[in-house]
Parts: sequence; structure tokens; C-alpha cells
Amino acid sequence: MAGQLGVPEGTIRLIPGKINPDNFFVHSSVSTVSIFDDLHKERYLFANHFGKKLLHFGASGASMVVFDGCDLDSACHSVADAAFGTKGTLPWSVRNIFVQENIFDSFIHKLKHNVASLKIGKSNERNVDISIPDNTVLDKVKRVVVEAQNQGVEVFQPDPDNAIPTVLIGANVFPNNVIKEDFINVPVVTVVSFRTVNEAVNLSNNTRQGLGVSVWSESTSLINEIIGKLK
Repeated sequence: MAGQLGVPEGTIRLIPGKINPDNFFVHSSVSTVSIFDDLHKERYLFANHFGKKLLHFGASGASMVVFDGCDLDSACHSVADAAFGTKGTLPWSVRNIFVQENIFDSFIHKLKHNVASLKIGKSNERNVDISIPDNTVLDKVKRVVVEAQNQGVEVFQPDPDNAIPTVLIGANVFPNNVIKEDFINVPVVTVVSFRTVNEAVNLSNNTRQGLGVSVWSESTSLINEIIGKLK
């Protein structure tokens, strides 16, 4: 219909709603498809066979890498808005936090303090730090928490009766695959430690999200090294 109306090629980039993307992948006039979803789902894998460009804008989030020597207070303070702001639905919302091992305990202590001080309420209330998402999201968070607890993952919630905010802590978060594919859009933050620069890079490059990474360090040379290795 767009072609019949004379809309220039490449103008339409976003198709909202729940649709079957197969028709767009095989259509000769479509060059780019924007996806607000998990890019690693099987139905998107065959798009490369048709030479289509996929722009991933899903609310699956970004990673955060924290090195020793940075301002831990600022890093922890930023997590509140970066992870839970706008109900955690923005594409650049933080989902994974990787913290250098020698400052892991200090970071967790400060992060818990910051998260516990957040004021939670409805989006139209005054002085609210983070707003409560809808019941569908809350139910998913509760299921993630139960799965994490069953697998021995440390779960931090300032108020156990309120599913938001939720932080999963510990090195066994990834091996146990607590947050499965269907729950990528859920505003739950995972925090794990790393030892070396290469380990931090590998953790960031192997997340499902992959949309972006924020690097926290006082060393410009270290940041430049990270930038050169991130995919």
C-alpha cells in the first residue's frame, strides 16, 4: 500500500503490534526491519538469508561495567534510573551489571543502600523515583524471583511484598540462566563480578541484550581499550 501511495523506499522502518515478520523479511521492497524484541529468537535468524538489515530496539536493555577506582557512589546512584526508570522499558535500560571483583562487596553494599532508599509509587505521584509497572510485568518478576531463589541466587528486594525493584546477585546468575528468553524485558537487574578486562569484555559481548555498554572507570586508557574490544 505504501508503494501504491508513492511513499519513498526506506521511509517506513517500524511496524508496531504483534505481527508475523516473515512477509517483511522476504519482500523485495523492504531493506530494514526494526525489532522491539529479543533479536536471538529463532524466527529472526533467517533474515540474513534475504539480506535484510535488522535494527534492534527491544527493551532488553544494556550492560554496565564497573572498574575499581571509579566513583562507586555515582555508579550506584545511576542504577536507579538506568535500570528501573520509565518502568525499565527503555531500550537502553540497564539489565546486567559487571563489577570488578576487588570492589564487588563495596559496590553491592552501596547499591543495596541506594535501591532501598528509592520511593516507589504510581507514575502520577509526586517525588516518585520509580513507578510501578502493570500486573503482567509484576507477575513475571515474581516468577523470576521464585526461580532465582530455587536455584540459590541471592535476591535483594527492599520490600518483599513489592516486586519492584529487584536485584539478583552472584556469580551463579548466568550459569543457572535465571532470566530466560521470555523474561528479557522484565526490569530485573543482575550483578556479577569479574577479574580481568578480557573477562568483563567477554561477559558484555555474550549477553543477549548487546544494545550498549556503559563503562565506569577513571582511566581513559582502560576505557579506550574496552571500546576497542566491545562488539
